[in-house]
Amino acid sequence: MYTIRVKDADGNMIDVEVSAEIYEIYEESKKKSWNEEKSDRYHLADLDVDQIWVYTGPSTEEYVELREKIEVYRSIIDTCTNLQKRRFYLHFLHGLSQREIADLEGCTQPSVAYAINTVLQKIKKFKKKTL
Repeated sequence: MYTIRVKDADGNMIDVEVSAEIYEIYEESKKKSWNEEKSDRYHLADLDVDQIWVYTGPSTEEYVELREKIEVYRSIIDTCTNLQKRRFYLHFLHGLSQREIADLEGCTQPSVAYAINTVLQKIKKFKKKTL
């Protein structure tokens, strides 16, 4: 069983136990939502005020290129252990600090840092090969 944090009807955060299948769906949904918001913020942050009013998103070519990069990175990350992937996603996709992840998982901050750095090293190694 997995535990997720959700808001109840009164807006209070509560812990709910769910199956592995539900947990995976929940996490994917959070990632997609967060990534869409993050992507929009980054694109808009680079625009002038006048450009924001006419901004419609990336071109088709930019979108295809971005999707290809995402798939390459995802395939690299998929070679990592579940522990490494979870900590990497919690840090970079959900914005948790290494300390917060350590507290959440009941481990030390250096062990979280090591897992995250292992994933980053695999990505860097791949980038060096392709340059």
